[in-house]
Amino acid sequence: MKVIDYELFCSLEQNCLECFLYDNDDDSLITCIKKNHNETIELNSNVNKIFFLVEGKVVLNHKYDATSYESGTTILIPRKWDGSMQILENAVILIVAVQNRFSFCTYFPVQMLHKWKKNLDNNYLPEVYPLQINVVINAYLTNLISLLSSHVKCKYYYEIKQQELFYYFRLYYTVNELFTFFSPLLDGDTEFTELVYKHYESVKTIAELASVTHYSVSGFKKRFIKVFGMSPYHWITKEKTKKIHNEITCTQKPFKEISMQYNFCSISHFNRFCKKVYGISPAKLRAKTIINPPPFPAVLKNFYATK
Repeated sequence: MKVIDYELFCSLEQNCLECFLYDNDDDSLITCIKKNHNETIELNSNVNKIFFLVEGKVVLNHKYDATSYESGTTILIPRKWDGSMQILENAVILIVAVQNRFSFCTYFPVQMLHKWKKNLDNNYLPEVYPLQINVVINAYLTNLISLLSSHVKCKYYYEIKQQELFYYFRLYYTVNELFTFFSPLLDGDTEFTELVYKHYESVKTIAELASVTHYSVSGFKKRFIKVFGMSPYHWITKEKTKKIHNEITCTQKPFKEISMQYNFCSISHFNRFCKKVYGISPAKLRAKTIINPPPFPAVLKNFYATK
């Protein structure tokens, strides 16, 4: 197969910067960093993260332990992990944040590992269990880094690549390896997360959501912040914002129907919400995302004209 140089036909400097899904967060779902010898990375994050050591050598310092890892190694650092990573040799590290809810495939949600853990609570599991990067994962990382270097910062793309990664985990690592690698995440938080996702769209208040998850309001808020890293109101608003944006831009549903679906008290309330969150009215947002197709390339016109 002949390989040719690629060219980006999406105007990243214009279209993507204005896109609702453009990732300008400091704590992105996927990041690639380069660190020099003797630099240190503090690992006390609010989210779980998978570190792929593509190049270099590092040492993990945690409590009274220090363990070194070389390129070709994957490690999972759980949130609130009290430790640091010291760079021993110039390093290239790709970092993938692990969301509260994920699956390896349709038939293998992380909850399956959680159920197995209940039978092994007395067994010792290491806090950090490294996996070796195989040929397939290495190709995945190479492609991903090349896209990141082209300034692709799309949340939609990141979510696709994250799911692709978990699928590769399922294909190329044994269940025992997955169980041990992800063991720091296998606690009651996974069950709590499932309850939140199952009920948050059907309730109208935080008190109702606390009730269906069998918590008092104060206990629920405390547990929610621990698991999701933000208040219930903030998280629900973010989820609602993404779904409403998709309804406006990817469907032709009447705005009144969307406003009723998401429990707005009136269409004017829905309009005010859109102006506050997206900066424009729902009608203008929908009109803005209707993209006219580019002109048919002249070279292809000539090609088909000769057929």
